[in-house]
Amino acid sequence: MVASIISQERLVKYLRASGHDEQKALELYGWNIQISEAFYPVLNAIEVSLRNIISSRLIEIYGDNWWENDEYLAQIHKGKGIVKRAQDNIRKRHTVSSGRMIAELNFGFWVKMLLPRHEAVFWADFNAVFTNLPDEITYDEFYSRCDAICDIRNRIFHHEPIINRNISQDYHDILEVIAWLSPEKVEWIKNYSRVMTVLREKPKSGRRQNQFNPAQFGFMKIEYKDSSGVTSYYELKSQDIISSDYDLHRLNIYLSQDGDFVNIWFGLLNAWGAEAHFGFTEDPSFNFNEQYNESLFRGFIADNDTGRRVLEALRCNRYKPQHLHLNEEGQLNCTRLADIDKADHE
Repeated sequence: MVASIISQERLVKYLRASGHDEQKALELYGWNIQISEAFYPVLNAIEVSLRNIISSRLIEIYGDNWWENDEYLAQIHKGKGIVKRAQDNIRKRHTVSSGRMIAELNFGFWVKMLLPRHEAVFWADFNAVFTNLPDEITYDEFYSRCDAICDIRNRIFHHEPIINRNISQDYHDILEVIAWLSPEKVEWIKNYSRVMTVLREKPKSGRRQNQFNPAQFGFMKIEYKDSSGVTSYYELKSQDIISSDYDLHRLNIYLSQDGDFVNIWFGLLNAWGAEAHFGFTEDPSFNFNEQYNESLFRGFIADNDTGRRVLEALRCNRYKPQHLHLNEEGQLNCTRLADIDKADHE
């Protein structure tokens, strides 16, 4: 059987998506290969376009041998090691040149040249370089969009499942960024793309009934998306003050669901986001995830009966929602939401 030469770890997401029907799982596995292949033309277009624009900018600032410039290397910090490895790889076969360096460095490297800390140095005249950007697109938004596409690209090129992603939205997002880089190229590359054709051929998933639904157990789905774009997030609605508008400073019971894989924790929804907001990203001695987040459950919950048993065992009502904030002395404090609500009504 084909399934015998595909690792169980790799096949498990397809089995979950197909209701544990092995034949349907293999069909989904094959379709995942096809849809990943269909993305190649647009991913090629955006990678080549972006790296050409960025490398031209580096040449303009630092000269033809930009990768050897001390000011440039100081600016990119840890990226120095990536640049050195690229040079070493090229020297094994050829002499080092700008063209070969550009081709050797991967898409992730070029996207990192758009990190916010590079804006003042590389992109002081950002809109003069990226002339086709809509007026409402800020530098941070542009970087965020490119970084999200890099994540999609890496998932595809590392042969990960993308069966649960919003494929049409991913495709639209990539085409939109290509249009910002080159309106002519986006029209040309569409002629070679089969994404929407393959998407229409997706096998039926055959998902089972009674799949675990956190909303039936007091959880509210929140409008939060991570880089995967496929994981659903829920917050325990233990007080009226909690709504679908998430708060990165609120400690509460959170639940993430990717197929049957469920993660439940008490703490912050996005510890790294809160850490950045309060200005602790440069302090290695204080880790928000370790300090404020407590993992309660990580594993598979296939149906509501299992979910009920897990949640009953966790006794989530032991945990009270809190709000993380800085006090007048600039120290981090946690205040129970019930106390805040009470103070507001006094």
